[in-house]
Amino acid sequence: MTFTGRSVVLLLASVVLLAPAAIAPTPVSAAERPWLEVRSPHFIVVSDAGEKSARKVAWQFEQVRAVLLKLWPWAHVAADKPVLVFAARNEQTIKSLAPEFWETKGGTRPVSVFVTGRDRHYIALRTDVEEPDSVAANPYFSTYWSYVYLVLEWSFEKPLPLWFGRGLSEFFANTIVRSKDIQVGRVVPWHLRELNEGRLLPLATVMGVDRESPYMKRPDDSRAFHASAWAFIHYLTFGEEVANLPRFNRFAQALNTGGDAGAALREVYGDLARLEAAARNYATRSMFVYQLVKLDLDVPAEGFELRSLSPAESAAAQAAFHVATGRPAEARKLAQEAMRADAALASPYESEGMLCDREDKKDEALAAYTKAVELGSSSFFAYYRHAQLLWQPKADPATLSRIDKSLAKAIELNTGYAPAYSYLADVRIDLEQADAAVGLARRAVSLEPGASYHHCTLARALSRVSKRDEALQEAEKALSVARNANERQRAEELLAYLKRPQK
Repeated sequence: MTFTGRSVVLLLASVVLLAPAAIAPTPVSAAERPWLEVRSPHFIVVSDAGEKSARKVAWQFEQVRAVLLKLWPWAHVAADKPVLVFAARNEQTIKSLAPEFWETKGGTRPVSVFVTGRDRHYIALRTDVEEPDSVAANPYFSTYWSYVYLVLEWSFEKPLPLWFGRGLSEFFANTIVRSKDIQVGRVVPWHLRELNEGRLLPLATVMGVDRESPYMKRPDDSRAFHASAWAFIHYLTFGEEVANLPRFNRFAQALNTGGDAGAALREVYGDLARLEAAARNYATRSMFVYQLVKLDLDVPAEGFELRSLSPAESAAAQAAFHVATGRPAEARKLAQEAMRADAALASPYESEGMLCDREDKKDEALAAYTKAVELGSSSFFAYYRHAQLLWQPKADPATLSRIDKSLAKAIELNTGYAPAYSYLADVRIDLEQADAAVGLARRAVSLEPGASYHHCTLARALSRVSKRDEALQEAEKALSVARNANERQRAEELLAYLKRPQK
């Protein structure tokens, strides 16, 4: 896809670094207002801020997703599980969702929170935040950062170099979605401050940072690293009057093939010494370029599905958020309120199941998920976890059939969740349906090519249909992408089994 964004030059010599965007006080209690749900093609928004705000939030996230694909055609933006956004009317609502930030005197009071749960990716953000001007930071910086980092993890088979993943997330997190365009690559004020203080690190230092490095553990060093990674990515992407963008995409694709980052940089950008000199000159000059990208007009906010939530449904949704953020007391209280208010509602039993999982109460968890399934849950995870808890060594055909049924429903509800395909493939192997297992395992691998377990499952299925050479290839792949000792051991044992002389 051709990139047709318009460049904007931001002069930095006279920039006044502003505090986060001003926030208008709104004293009305969130609990007094009804909640509603808006569904766009790729996001679910629940809100107590009214229809207009809920539609706007859904539309903004759709635009963020669209511009990611426009800039980075290699990006895999299909989420592995639903993304649920709480569009909070004011501080009181987001405080009720994330109370931990208000429990410490003088602590951070976020306007947005991102957390990944077992069933969904969750975002909570305030809608009473003013749109920033051209030099202020995006108030939803941390949320966009987390979303972009997830997209990068979905897009690459192997763990990303830290400078690449974090630098690119920092670069995109200050994106602003406006009514007529999207601003991408805006200056991050705190990174600019680091650069102005002469804390730009050498390229070799930036590329050598890992999670055990002092640059990830000491606050001052971490600020210098993130500013340097951001500046370097900014040049690799928008440097040379945006001529670097096609090069950056070639570099990302080379990195995804498993190549060395230094070698890939050299192949695409040329001599590393000259590259570093150009990047350093770019990062220390008096202007930065950001891009104005046209909106995706194919996702009109007016077309999103809208419905009102009952008090039980809104309580259950908030309970699920508290489960994801590790607040069991609040989660259980809200889930129980929802159960009392609507005995036919499945979602509070999903939260109860996840809470019992956290408490290692497997029997109670199975009972909760079973209840959710019986009530017609719309959560893929309820069926997936139900199937997991039904599993037992040497399960009989009847049990395997129950597991099969739950997994098939999980896939029906979420066609992008690779573990469900892989698990169902294992079950089909045990049910002597190896041909079907091969297709399921291939789907799991296509969704998560960097997951060793899926390659092992596919290798087992292929061996059952007498495709030994392909099975060996998949087992080798499982070993090559293994990320820990357990995964390596599983792959090695499978390889040893497949290499034994056939009888």
